[in-house]
This record gives sequence, structure tokens and C-alpha cells, in this order.
Amino acid sequence: MWKLHLLLLVAPLAVAAQALTSPPPDTSAGPELAYLRHHEIRHGQALGLWALGNLVMSAAGMFFSDGQAQQFCHMSAAWGSINLPIGLWMWHHARQFSPLNTPDPRARTAGFRRLLLINIGFDLSYLGAGLLLYHHGQHPGQYAYFYRGFGDAFLLQGVGMLTLDVASVALLRRHQRYPPMPADAFPADAPT
Repeated sequence: MWKLHLLLLVAPLAVAAQALTSPPPDTSAGPELAYLRHHEIRHGQALGLWALGNLVMSAAGMFFSDGQAQQFCHMSAAWGSINLPIGLWMWHHARQFSPLNTPDPRARTAGFRRLLLINIGFDLSYLGAGLLLYHHGQHPGQYAYFYRGFGDAFLLQGVGMLTLDVASVALLRRHQRYPPMPADAFPADAPT
């Protein structure tokens, strides 16, 4: 069972990490807004890829497992079907965002960071719910495997989403602390 958990955690997170660390954006509309647009697009892609990985791998796993593992795959597929439309909407919304129509990049960045911090709160609640379900499944009973499987899926969802959201907040904070140097900061004809 732990191998399935590890595979369902590592594979989508590896793809999501690649999406978050893609090449830098075009800064013709201003570096702050261009970076924010790029970051929002990559976050939406990472969420969508995480969801797609969960959905595909868990849907396949449901047919080749039973008991606790089947319940785990069932709930993980459900999480994937919830997160996929959210990730696609976020990606589409960020692609429609025009840096030229946003006068204040700091307000937009603060709003996105606030959304991520709210998501981190939800992620922590998923971890708490997963622990509660898993603990409830430790007691003998007819549906103990059901609670343990769903608890494992909640824990996986919480860890995956928490990792994604914390990484996104850290990348935003790092960019604000160390913004990229403008192209004209070092003239080509300056002596070295």
C-alpha cells in the first residue's frame, strides 16, 4: 500500500514541480506583472497536472485493488476530478490576464498571495481530516478499510496541495525579495 501512496505523491508532484520551474516570462509589459502572469499560469498548470496524475493513476488503481487501497484510489480520483477543473480554470484565467490592463501589480500579487494562504489553510484542514478519518478507521468495524483508505487519500491531497501552495508562496516571496535585474542595468559597452 505504501508504494501506491508514494507513486501517487511523487509522480504528479514531479510533473507539477517542472511546471513551476519553467523558463522566465517575457517582460515587455513590465517585469512584475509579467512574472505574476507567468507564475499564475504555471501554478494553474501544476495544479492541473497534479489533478490529472491523481485522476488517471487512481482511476486505473481502482480496478486493480480492493479494500483500503481501492477506497484510497476512489477518493484520490475524486480529488483529481475536483482539482482538474479548478486548475484548468486558473490556467485559462491567468492566460487571459493582460499585464497592460492592470495598473497596480502589487495589489494583484497581494491578492494571489492571499488566495494561496487561504489554500494553505484548506490544505492543513485536509491533513486534519485525513488524520481523523484514518484514526477512525483504526477501530475494528465493518467499514474500517473505508475510513483508512479515505484518510490516506485526504492526507495525500493535503501533503500534495500544501507542497504546491507553499512552493508557490515561496517563489513569489523570493521574486519580490530579489527581483530580476533590468536589461539596461549593465550596459554592453561598460568596462569590466
